[in-house]
Amino acid sequence: MHDQMLQRLGKYEIIEEIGRGGFGTVYKATDTTSGQAVALKLLDPLLLREPGAIERMQREANIAQRLDHPNIVKVLQVGEVDGTHYVAMEYLEGQSLKALIQKEGTLPTNRLLRIVEQVADALDYVHGLGLLHRDIKPSNIIVGEDDRATLTDFGLAMVSGLSGFTTGRALLGTLPYMSPEQVAGEEPDHRSDVYSLAVSAYEMCTGRLPFSGENPAAIIKGITLDEPPPPSQINPEVGAGLDQIILKSLAKDRTERCQSATAFAKDLREASQPGYVVKAKPKPKKPREP
Repeated sequence: MHDQMLQRLGKYEIIEEIGRGGFGTVYKATDTTSGQAVALKLLDPLLLREPGAIERMQREANIAQRLDHPNIVKVLQVGEVDGTHYVAMEYLEGQSLKALIQKEGTLPTNRLLRIVEQVADALDYVHGLGLLHRDIKPSNIIVGEDDRATLTDFGLAMVSGLSGFTTGRALLGTLPYMSPEQVAGEEPDHRSDVYSLAVSAYEMCTGRLPFSGENPAAIIKGITLDEPPPPSQINPEVGAGLDQIILKSLAKDRTERCQSATAFAKDLREASQPGYVVKAKPKPKKPREP
């Protein structure tokens, strides 16, 4: 991107870079016609060569403009100036949940619950419209004053059940947060977003990801085959109840997870209460006799 584009884009005066994603860079900018501060997402010019890149950015804007929820970022305008495609969104005061985790190390249970409950409410709203987010992760959650959480970046959002959604990249999403079914190339559903929210909750209370590795193959192996260590094994302040609910929604089989984002948040809240009794794991079913 040329230097002059870092200073102005159409009616937007660019102030500073505030984030980068797989398909663009986000700047803090001022709408010179209204004086309003905005977050301006610009599509990386190199990605114009990738089939569907512009369409995906337009899809993000079109989907986000349909959404009306207090915990979802508002899209103000989508457009193009001299070949540079952009989406203007409300500017959110605060920091990403990822930055907050990096700063604090781990979050206490009461903060974790407040953030998860807000994101879960936003996700259930999105899922109720027949949409999936597909890229739930701490860097896509902005935490503001009084821990108000706002879900951003619908660049990979898609209509639930839509097949044939392809790109030049092998996997859509951010690998450590992707569900086993996404990694396997299967059709995701709302429980795939629940899995990613559970990964984010795991990271909030431990400061670590449940599955990591030196290369993508190692991470994929962990996601598809391995069991993560219970969060309390990493952070002793995490209770056994939270262990159980988080690990439940990291299940390889999506039918074994909490079946909605708000159910996950509700179970976490209940599991954090004094006197909560950890439920015994159901015994594996015996194979039928031939």
